[in-house]
Amino acid sequence: MAAAVIVEASINDFELPFLPADPTNLGSYGTKFLVGFMQNIIPRDAVRPVPDAYLLVTTSETGVVEFEVTTMFGGVQSSSTYTVDSTALTRVNFPADDVYVTNIQSRDRAILVQTSNNKKIAIKVVNDEFRSTDGFVALPCDGMTVPSDFRTYEYLILSTNQDTTDTSGSRPRSSQFLVITCDDDTEVEIAPSTAISGSGAFEDTRFGPGETEASSNWRVNTNNNLIPAQQTLLISITNQDLTGTVVQGNKPLVVISGHQCGQVTERVTACDHNAAQIPPHTTWGYTFLLNPLSGRRSGDLYRFATLQDNTDVTITCVDAGSSTATVEYTETLSSAQGSNWGQFVTHSVSCGPSHVEQYCCLESSNPVVLAQYSYGYTSDATCNGGEFGDPFMSVIPPIVQYLHLYHLVPVNISSGPIANHFFSVSVPVRYFQTDRIMLDDATLELDATLWQAIYCSTGEICGYGITKDFDNQYHSLFHADANAAIFVHTYGFSIQNSYAIAGGMELQPIAGTIISCTVPADCVVEGSLVTVTCTRSLDRSEQSRIRVDTADGSATAPADYTTLDIPENRPSFFADNVLNYRGGDRQDTVISFDVQVASDSVDEPPEIFYIDVTSVRTAIVVTPRVTVTICGVGGCDILDDPENGEVVTTGLAPSDTATYTCNSGYELIGTRVRTCGTDGEWTDVPPTCRRVCPTLGNPVNG
Repeated sequence: MAAAVIVEASINDFELPFLPADPTNLGSYGTKFLVGFMQNIIPRDAVRPVPDAYLLVTTSETGVVEFEVTTMFGGVQSSSTYTVDSTALTRVNFPADDVYVTNIQSRDRAILVQTSNNKKIAIKVVNDEFRSTDGFVALPCDGMTVPSDFRTYEYLILSTNQDTTDTSGSRPRSSQFLVITCDDDTEVEIAPSTAISGSGAFEDTRFGPGETEASSNWRVNTNNNLIPAQQTLLISITNQDLTGTVVQGNKPLVVISGHQCGQVTERVTACDHNAAQIPPHTTWGYTFLLNPLSGRRSGDLYRFATLQDNTDVTITCVDAGSSTATVEYTETLSSAQGSNWGQFVTHSVSCGPSHVEQYCCLESSNPVVLAQYSYGYTSDATCNGGEFGDPFMSVIPPIVQYLHLYHLVPVNISSGPIANHFFSVSVPVRYFQTDRIMLDDATLELDATLWQAIYCSTGEICGYGITKDFDNQYHSLFHADANAAIFVHTYGFSIQNSYAIAGGMELQPIAGTIISCTVPADCVVEGSLVTVTCTRSLDRSEQSRIRVDTADGSATAPADYTTLDIPENRPSFFADNVLNYRGGDRQDTVISFDVQVASDSVDEPPEIFYIDVTSVRTAIVVTPRVTVTICGVGGCDILDDPENGEVVTTGLAPSDTATYTCNSGYELIGTRVRTCGTDGEWTDVPPTCRRVCPTLGNPVNG
């Protein structure tokens, strides 16, 4: 499992061309969803009413869409059918005590939502208790699935800081995440960032069931380590932060991360429920446009993470109303030595009496996942403001995962109305056309001067942002150009309460690479070169590099490759040509390289060696090993040049040819072209070069 690197901060992809919006990939719109509700704050009393847990379902399809909601609470299956159309949303309510996943033994609390006739819907999930509310956009199982060659899906947990009890210590609150399996026969492996007691639910090859250790990968302990679909697994711990934990599955997973009622930051009053669904690492990106949270004095906090060492991150910010951008943050991220989890850094912007909202751009050299957090309400007081708002977390997508269309949904809080609702819009610079960005039937904001330019680290404008008051009603926000993409983030604040819901995202597998390799179908003879052709797909990063390991001593690396000293004397080398992909054109990249097949000059039955193509980058996944069959005794002998001539061969394998030529003044006697036979012998006998006598001239006077 890959190590993770995590950062908290306030960012960019602009070495890469923008990936155009793909109308056929609706990302967070899908046909099959699995959702769950992590436990919110406890206990309840007359002041703390029964909480609300509900789904807000929308669609962009024409006509009515029918969808079925299935639960297995208490092992009893129950299904209900609902409908939705593009003119309004449908709300689906649940008794919170039935749906809350409260502990690791709660394995039947997943909610399955499926549509009929392949119609697509979007789902927003809201978990609302008294002054402890959050929401998130659900990501469909079918949207996360990539080609079958892709064998690993990784998710990185983002939570909040570790102060998780109130002053009396009577109410423990947990950093937590929820895993739901999309498909049967799913293997789940977890690298925790801190030791967790699993009550026998986990298995480690060294330590066995029960207590787990940080830096030790462990997997869910079930029959044959395979988990059926629609199973829930809640991991939680008090007085710790699970941020940096890596969850890995051989099939797509639903991973919901956050906190039961966390503080942002540590010991800042008050706590609030945090929840967001983490996208798989295949969808992470390099460039993020970050809009500030309107109405807060305490500024903005961002936490981001990567699975790759040596990830350079830069955050460039500009004050609202300004055109002068400054680099606020720069760092190279690397994994903790000897661990399987990530480190994280927190970056906050603009807190103080002269608070000015800042628009930022984050740029990274490797794919990252990013969440935006809201501070606790007393943080505004320390920044010379009011006690307004409370913690939330939202996963913000990279610009290459923006959608064309979003639905804004109202969030109604049972414990009292939210005083202020907002929505912010981010637009990549290439799609910035104020007369084309629409809210329902009208332009969102025609006046370009009211949009804030956002700058990348080069000083160029990389996007625009704007924040508007939200009337907490159902709306459609879209770009009139069907090939353009934007992003919207809705949120709201009140005294000691808040919520946030990202509008949605595409799920293009831009950060995962699939490399598949082939060799000629026919067998090769000993002593010849076998050409391996590798095709790379999906990845949009700058470059990838592969390493080739031969599986036994039957093959060696050619001299022009670097041979590595690895166990069992297995030759290993890097492909000389780097697989390059510059992004945007959605095409594969192909390279070829040769492997020298050793010859022992002994006639023997056909034998086989293998070529394992492995990755030198965490995010790269390759297809199974390449099989090469070796035939017969090997190739033909190397031929000597004839006296006063030369021979040029195309190779030493069967069907290869040898062509003879003679120097000037000599003629070829014999066969000009010989062929290497399957018996390892050249046809015919070697020709010779015979001196040609020059033509005689007439003598003088004769």
